Amino acid sequence: MHFLLHTATLMAFFASITVANGNLNVRNACSFNVYGKLADSSSANSNPRTLKSGETYSEPQDLTSGREIKVTRDTSAGSPILQLDYIVSGGRIFYDFSLVNGNPFSSNEFSLTPSDKTCPASSCVRDKCQGQNEGATASCNDATNLTLRLC
Repeated sequence: MHFLLHTATLMAFFASITVANGNLNVRNACSFNVYGKLADSSSANSNPRTLKSGETYSEPQDLTSGREIKVTRDTSAGSPILQLDYIVSGGRIFYDFSLVNGNPFSSNEFSLTPSDKTCPASSCVRDKCQGQNEGATASCNDATNLTLRLC
């Protein structure tokens, strides 16, 4: 529900919607598999996808309806989730991350890094985060690649 309200608010505030040139990358640098679910505001969550150790998932940032990516170490209901939300509007990409039911990487680390070094980045090591705060929306030029690196 948070995602739908967040996306609807962003869409209402930013009237013009454009197609982005950047990519979203999720890199699993962990020694274990992780699981991801994808959703946009017009569809339900996808089935969990396995991202094996060393693999990278990549998608173009061309969705104008907003996107939610949930990453977890366990597919059980109620497991901790790292959630990344983004939407493209007016030549910008707006993004944030949230921790739901705790941090699935609390004994490891994760980072969210834009390719444009002038844009807000985040890194969390064992539940101590630096940079962009959890839940705080950041923005960048829509040609910027976003990389979520796990472990």
